[in-house]
Amino acid sequence: MGWMETCAVDERMRFVMSVVQREEAFAVTCRRFGVSRKTGYKWLERYREAGVEVAKRFKAGVVLPFAGAAQTRGPFHLTIDTNDTIETARAFPDAVIVPVHTDGWAHFRQSASDLRASFDTLGFGARLRILEPGVATVIEPSSRA
Repeated sequence: MGWMETCAVDERMRFVMSVVQREEAFAVTCRRFGVSRKTGYKWLERYREAGVEVAKRFKAGVVLPFAGAAQTRGPFHLTIDTNDTIETARAFPDAVIVPVHTDGWAHFRQSASDLRASFDTLGFGARLRILEPGVATVIEPSSRA
């Protein structure tokens, strides 16, 4: 088998995705990538700051996160989970949040009702719009965006 060429940015992104998808314990991931936990936390923080930076630079009236924590094989989520959807809502405090791809298939680990319960508990349920399958819906951006 030939050598696989990678660059530092690609390796850091693989590291971050491994951590975000909770493949294994953080310390194990750090060892696998040959970095200290301090470095691993620094890389993870930079990744999170980048998402916050996008929210700071761009105002969005409506945000459509792919939620539901879809999981087809192993520990990997193909879509974001409830916690990540909440973080997305916090990053875009003036946006209406319309989660898509949340219900209807066996590979979803969390549902729209899970999102509703979490958003309501945290006090920003009014910003969450759950779509009903097959029903055309007009989503008005938040007046604050």
